[in-house]
Amino acid sequence: MRKAEFIWKILNHADQNYKGWEFLYIETGLNYREDIKTKSGFILPVEYINSSIIPIKYSNSESENIVLYAIDAYNEEDLKKLIGLANKLSGAFAGAIDILFPDFVINGNENSVRKVTEYFRDSNLARKIKVLSYNDKLIQ
Repeated sequence: MRKAEFIWKILNHADQNYKGWEFLYIETGLNYREDIKTKSGFILPVEYINSSIIPIKYSNSESENIVLYAIDAYNEEDLKKLIGLANKLSGAFAGAIDILFPDFVINGNENSVRKVTEYFRDSNLARKIKVLSYNDKLIQ
């Protein structure tokens, strides 16, 4: 039930916050041919049903952007891994990278996020990162 609830919650969040979003399809051994490869779309890949991370992308007038939804609670180690994953997935195309956890509190974790982003040498990457919660909260 936990995974189904996670998927339902993030689909609703994405619909409300990221106009025109699509699932980001990760390269695997099954989609290696450039002539038939699709990098994103509206169909939830079967691999994501059991995944603890779901990547999507959306475009605005300025750029294409990546969003990573995580099922697990916020912690610095997972944030490091997710920033690395987002960097790998985006190449250099992403104008912004949003990483969303269920329990992230902006006014309680901002120093932790700053510490993690300073770990990465690429200051341009660090400026793109925004960490948020996908759970509705009246006060962050």
